[in-house]
Amino acid sequence: MPASFDYVAKQTVEASLTLDIYTLVRNGYVAEQITATGEIRWSYGEHQPKATVGFVTNTVDSARPFMRLHYTSDGAQTDDRVELISVPQPFGGVRWWFLCPVTGTKCRKLYLPRGKRHFAGREGHGLVYESQRETPVWRAVRRADKIRARLGGGPVLNSKGEVIGVSVATFRGGQNLNFAIPSVYLEALLEKTGPAKPLAEAKPSKAPRAILSDLGGRSVEGVVGGTFAWQNQGYGVNGGAYTITLRNRLREPVKNVYCLVVFYDRNGDSLDVDTLHHRGVIPAGLGKRSSGGVDASVKRLTTPPSRDNQYLSSFAPTTKVEFRILDFEIVQ
Repeated sequence: MPASFDYVAKQTVEASLTLDIYTLVRNGYVAEQITATGEIRWSYGEHQPKATVGFVTNTVDSARPFMRLHYTSDGAQTDDRVELISVPQPFGGVRWWFLCPVTGTKCRKLYLPRGKRHFAGREGHGLVYESQRETPVWRAVRRADKIRARLGGGPVLNSKGEVIGVSVATFRGGQNLNFAIPSVYLEALLEKTGPAKPLAEAKPSKAPRAILSDLGGRSVEGVVGGTFAWQNQGYGVNGGAYTITLRNRLREPVKNVYCLVVFYDRNGDSLDVDTLHHRGVIPAGLGKRSSGGVDASVKRLTTPPSRDNQYLSSFAPTTKVEFRILDFEIVQ
């Protein structure tokens, strides 16, 4: 049964401008006993403006805290007053909410759909989520895509139901962006297949993978790590502090980069690991130094003394150091 006309006609949350009370609290614009002014901007991509809302927050009167919104909607100047409410929490502090100007109920987000003049909660505007407008068939397809991505592959079909490729990877930073191998490349592979045999009789063609091999991937694409240096030349308590360069090879800025730094001893065996988290933004095509730390003994086992002073270390290990990017976010 296809989606009802009512759901298809309704506007969606995803297509509306959104005010999030959590974002305002986190940035210090909503708190107890303050007045604050600010501006929220929405844009298409990085440089094309979409909308701007100025606001004034006043919580000095704890009995009637409010936020006043100033913006232009459909060519008309709008000045809205939105009541705020704070709810004490069991372990201290308060949680802030908007009071929807239409329904009078608490809500964490206010929306301004296309063609409307005032912000209100989701129910106040009768908004639906994009997924609610899907037909059952497309909803099943979307869920199957998510399952296929987690399982690590599956057939890619065209509109005729013909297999045109095999899904091999999913880019988590995008919106369900999958990568596939065209089916034409599978023909040569099928010609090399032999008769099926029990797994007990099969012989591995390569040595077993180490556990560390499954943590992230080696830095060869997207964001990479490199240029290791100890922060100081001492062998003491803080001797394990280090810095590396995280390089962004993408065309978009990234943030929240997680990098696994693997240290090896002189025999090539893994000695220690450290997970480095760089929260800041790394612009497209540029690098950023980021710091981490391991036990000071790692420096003693991997780094020889300085040529100038035997009581100080060199600035870099002579043994292998490997960098594996575990995750990062693309800044929209």
